[in-house]
Parts: sequence; C-alpha cells; structure tokens
Amino acid sequence: MPKIDCFSHKEYKKFLVLQKALIFDESENTFLLIKSDSKREGVSEKGDFWDFPGGYVSLGEDLKTSLINIINKKVANIEFDFFEPFYIRESGHENESEVMICYLLKITNKKHSAFDHRKYHWLKAEQILHANDQNPQIKEILAKALEYLNNYKALNSWKRCQADFENYKKLKIKEMEDFKKHAKLDLIYQFLPVLDNFEASLGHVPEKEKDSAWVTGINYIRNQILEVLKKNGVEEIMVEVGEKFDPKLHEAISGEGKKQKISKVLQQGYRMEEKIIRPARVEVA
Repeated sequence: MPKIDCFSHKEYKKFLVLQKALIFDESENTFLLIKSDSKREGVSEKGDFWDFPGGYVSLGEDLKTSLINIINKKVANIEFDFFEPFYIRESGHENESEVMICYLLKITNKKHSAFDHRKYHWLKAEQILHANDQNPQIKEILAKALEYLNNYKALNSWKRCQADFENYKKLKIKEMEDFKKHAKLDLIYQFLPVLDNFEASLGHVPEKEKDSAWVTGINYIRNQILEVLKKNGVEEIMVEVGEKFDPKLHEAISGEGKKQKISKVLQQGYRMEEKIIRPARVEVA
C-alpha cells in the first residue's frame, strides 16, 4: 500500500485518512463492534456508543501498517486475513478533506474468553442494522460490506463451479480415453488368434512351396495385420532360441524356466506400449 502525507494536499490545508476495519467471524456471521469515545460515529446502546475499529493514518505511515497498528491497539489477541478495501469515501469542508477507507478482515482465531464484553460486542448484521439510535454512517458501511461479501461469495462459488466443471471434463476425457483403449484392446485380442493361424500356416509350408504365389500372398496379409497392430501401438515381443527366460515376457509351457534358456518359441508374444498383452509361450531347457 502507498504512503500518504496526511497534511499536504494542493486544495486543502489539512488532508486526513480515516481507516475502519469490519472484522467478521465467518463461522458465526458476526461483526465486531468496540466501545467508541465518539458519540457522533457510534451506535448507541444503554448510554454507550459502539463503532467498528478504526483510526487516522499518521504522517508518513503506509495504510496497511497503520491499520494493523490500530487493530493491535484497539483489538488484541486476534489473527485475521485481509480483504481488499470495499468502500472508499471522500468528504471535505472548509480547509479540511477526509478520505475514509473501509476494509473487511476475516478473523481466523477468535476466542470469546479473550474479549471483554464491556468493551467488545460480536453482533450479527441484523442486530447492528436494527439497533436503536443507529448512526446512518454505520448502516451505510455495513450495507457496503454485506454487498461485497455477497459478491465475494458468489465469485468464489462460481470459481468452485468452474473448477468442478474443469475436473468433470478431465474425468470424462480420461474415461473416454480409457474406453477407447479398452475397446481397442478387445479388438486386438480378437486379431491375435487370426495372426496365430497365419503363423501356424506359414510354419507348415513345404520347402518347395515357400516361393509360391499363394505363400507370398499369405505373408503379405500377415504383414498387413502386423502393420495395423503397430499403428495401434502393438508390437511383437522379439524372442530368439537360446536367450534367457524372462518371466515378465515369457510363459513357460514346459520346463521350470528358472535360470534356463528358451529352446523353442511356441506362440508369439505382444506388447502394447509398456503393457504386456500376451507373453510369448516358450519351451525352456
């Protein structure tokens, strides 16, 4: 916050800044009033006058420091969160100008036992607004504070709704991605037996027929299927006879498999990205 010279103004000989703090307890929806020495500013109750905590800014003080000093002097043992100023009003007469700045402060550690009820009152807005001999300025300030709070709560509610909606969209996108992934995986599982049949057919082709046109055609179709699977993120698990058995990649159909080597590949294995969708079935020796 900027510093203000309270006694220099080009139009007025005297320029004053008055700050008021509307300290409220959100859990009980109450505002703090303190006993006031100024009868012209307060709310009258049984001969006493009550007002929101406040005071004038001293020469050279910045606004926030001044307000904190005022609160510490007039209201002890509290912690609070600052809001932006919700109401600023300027008035002037003769050679004097006064600016009043009002703040909302949300208390974070109110302890009723720490407040002398002869000096402090926690009242609901309705109690303040309908108090006898009510000063119009108190009513005006409180009305502005309530308007600010309503707008603030509405904005926060809108932000929460927006955040909830964004989370909902992310959830739906993830659900759609998961659905597509599972649907794709189901289709791939249906492709694999067809591919196995091609592999089995090619494995039983007589030597003299290996270069025939029909074998070339079967190989072409097999390669097309592999290409389709590859475009969908599916790749063969490359297995060679003689390599070490890996239970993460291989399924031993015969032999114990521990610390043994693969002696024969019975069925090709496949992975989709990092997931093994079917281990290679092998014999180990």
